[in-house]
Amino acid sequence: MVLFRTKRQCAENRLWGLRQGGHLLEGYVEEFVKHSHLPSVPPHKPSLIHRGPPKRFRLHTERRVLDDNGKVRKWSFGRKDTRKPNKIVLLVGETGAGKTTLINSMVNYLLGVEFENEIWYEITEEEAKDQSESQTSEITVYEVFPVKSPISLTIIDTPGYGDTRGLDKDLEVAENLATLFQSKDEAEARQTEKRYIRAQRDAWDDSVDGIKHFFQSLDEMNRRSLELTSKVLKERIQFEASICNLQLQVQEKELKKAEKLQIQEAIRQNQEQINRCKNFSFQIKMVVKEKVPIESAVWKHRKATTCTVCEENCHEFDCWWGLTPSFCEIMKNDFCTVCRGKCHHSKHVKENKKYVIRRTTKMLEFNSIKKDYEKAQEESRKSLDIIENLDNDLRKIEDQKSILLSKAYQTIKHLSQIALKPDSAFTLQHLDFFIPRLREAGKVDWVCELEEMRRKAVAEEANKDALSYLKAGIAKMNLLFSGQ
Repeated sequence: MVLFRTKRQCAENRLWGLRQGGHLLEGYVEEFVKHSHLPSVPPHKPSLIHRGPPKRFRLHTERRVLDDNGKVRKWSFGRKDTRKPNKIVLLVGETGAGKTTLINSMVNYLLGVEFENEIWYEITEEEAKDQSESQTSEITVYEVFPVKSPISLTIIDTPGYGDTRGLDKDLEVAENLATLFQSKDEAEARQTEKRYIRAQRDAWDDSVDGIKHFFQSLDEMNRRSLELTSKVLKERIQFEASICNLQLQVQEKELKKAEKLQIQEAIRQNQEQINRCKNFSFQIKMVVKEKVPIESAVWKHRKATTCTVCEENCHEFDCWWGLTPSFCEIMKNDFCTVCRGKCHHSKHVKENKKYVIRRTTKMLEFNSIKKDYEKAQEESRKSLDIIENLDNDLRKIEDQKSILLSKAYQTIKHLSQIALKPDSAFTLQHLDFFIPRLREAGKVDWVCELEEMRRKAVAEEANKDALSYLKAGIAKMNLLFSGQ
């Protein structure tokens, strides 16, 4: 596969004009009679979309959907010839960079279209006028099987990223790309007019030379497997899910610590009654974990994979791939990579519910707490008073929290080092949570690393916002000057 990043230069300035006025010579058959050098196309007639010149035709394609959500599509032109080598091109670029024009240019090159033909074929759909607002997040795979070309071509067209719709759409495109990788089935005076036509011919020749060089380079390249890319995407998903899970565990430990401190304070305040062997009641805010329905306006966040043994959210966000837990990206060799027990997928469920931690007010009795600790003493064969037991509990919670923070630091570090990094907004969200806690734990070196990571993430977000604002402003200026 070749990854081809487009530039605006090839969109409008260097390719043959798509917007010229003219008159229609009716009928596709007449075109073949008039022009002896027209490319031969399959039996299905292309549909006329502009009178020209040049006349613009949309090629007939067989279309099908490759995923359950209709987000990955395949459009095939012509009949496949397995004897011909197939080249695969992945197009990635910002909205308005010229990916659509480049796709149609490659198709016309393969079909043998020449300048004198005064025709232009398009395999893509009509583009939106406002290029600052990409209207789709679907990935389209174009298969082109020209009759006379020595090769066939597969083009993977990704929607423009960094448009005005924000982070959610960029993430959706990335997820759709992951789905594809895991799929089995990818008019003035005459003199002025003459000068204009001459300039167009020069531009056409330059474009043909460029595309010819591009296809020659494809012959020199070996096809590369997407297996590694798929593994990296899956690894990123596992790391992101782990960070979310660890954050929830740390929050639970902090609330448990606050609960123990409340009990400790209540005992100190009622020490006189304890000395007289009197029971007493007191009120605390206890930690409660429960499962609640997921309420999300985003379709890909409406289900979660949870562990029924550990009672944890193993994959809370973007858990839309796979119908059952066994197919979830967080599973590795049938076992979960996220939950504390690393449990088997059969111990997990995927549904529109998730675990949440909340605090509820509850009345406790001293004798009830005393009995619980006395029972624990019998099992451990240690004789300690309640205050000492509470101190031990607090130390255990702090130790467990320290382990969780260490895991979180290592996971964030790994996530920042893999080839396909997470979005800066995701990084900021979790760094803002973990940095203060690591600072409190005295992890100075770790804090310095994460703060540097946070500075880069802030800069990336600022650049993204500025770019989106600039592109939207330019688009509006273009509309203004064009009289629309």
